[in-house]
Order: sequence, then structure tokens, then C-alpha cells
Amino acid sequence: MTQKIALSLAICAISLPVAGQKISASDVPPTVITSFNKNFPGITPQWEYEDGKFDGEFHENGHKVEAIFDRRGNMSVGIDLSATPAAMKNYLDKNYKNSRIRKLTKMATITAEVTYAVRAGNKELLFDANGKFVKSAPAGSIIPVEKD
Repeated sequence: MTQKIALSLAICAISLPVAGQKISASDVPPTVITSFNKNFPGITPQWEYEDGKFDGEFHENGHKVEAIFDRRGNMSVGIDLSATPAAMKNYLDKNYKNSRIRKLTKMATITAEVTYAVRAGNKELLFDANGKFVKSAPAGSIIPVEKD
């Protein structure tokens, strides 16, 4: 009996994705697939599972893109400042011209509600989908933890 339980546990452990493991799309929760397809229609990513997150990796305009999802389908992806709304760029130019922009993240919920977050100096700034400033907070409180 003990051997059967040990064998069952070993089989389960082998079949579960581990950190940094490449996985097939069939191993990705449907909520994540739906969210990915809403945000990146027509793109087929390579999937990886790491630290409880699902990473959809693909290339766009010659650059590697890594979209990170939680099990509910909420997404965060690092982007370039040129891919943000003009109002956001104008706000940053006016108010944070001398601050180093260290991280720029586009975030979207499963319902495709988009926000942008920027780490500038020791603050994180949140913007709505149109680039309107929403709030600032201490670094580490808005942008989801991602692998760098």
C-alpha cells in the first residue's frame, strides 16, 4: 500500500510543471489563453511555467516579448515608452524628466482593462488606458513582481 502511494505521488510530481519548465498550450489554464488571445490576437507563444506564473514568449518587431499571467488571466508585460499613450509620455516628460525610467509595464485584466505602470526613481506611477495619471506609490507596490 505504501509503495502504491509513493508511486502515485511520484507520477503526480513528474507531471506537474516546475519552475522554468517549458509547457504546451494544453497545460495553460483557459483563462490565461483567453487573456493572451485578447491582448495578442493571432500570435502563438511558447509557454513556460515559473513561480506560479505562466509566461507567454514570442517575438514582435524583432524584439522578444514576455507576457506574464497569473492563473486568473491577469497580465503584465514590459513595454517600450514608445508603445504608450501620448498623454503618459507628456506627463513623464513634464514631471519626471530627470528621473531614470527603470521599468515600464502594461497590465491587463482578464476583461482586457488596461493600465500602465512606470518605475521612476523611487516611485511607481499608475496610468489608465488613455495615459491619464492615476496615482503614485512607493517602488514595489504597483508593478507585479516579475523575473528580470
